[in-house]
This record gives sequence, structure tokens and C-alpha cells, in this order.
Amino acid sequence: RRKTVFKNLNPFRVLPARDQAKLELEQAERQLLDAQSANEYTSALVLYHTQRINRLRKVLSAQA
Repeated sequence: RRKTVFKNLNPFRVLPARDQAKLELEQAERQLLDAQSANEYTSALVLYHTQRINRLRKVLSAQA
């Protein structure tokens, strides 16, 4: 379960603009880290499948 930056805030209290901007910046930085992690993962999957396909093609061409 994901934690939210806003969970401890009173929903009826209006934050000063600077505090709101700080919270939004922290949330954006976390989201960027999540996206970068997902990008690293998918890049590794692409490399894995590319290498696997190349290996299998070599096996099949050696048997032909």
C-alpha cells in the first residue's frame, strides 16, 4: 500500500502556497523515482528477451 504525502493533513485546513508547493514537489520526486525504477525494469526485460531470441535463433540455425 502506497503512503501519501497528504495523509496527516486536515482536509479542511488550507495550506499556505509554499507548503502546498513543497508537498507537491516531494510527491512529484517520488513519482519520478517510481517511473525511473519501472523504466530500468522494462529496459532489463527488453534486453533479456532480445538476448533470448538471439540465442534461440543461433540454436535453430545450427540445427538447420
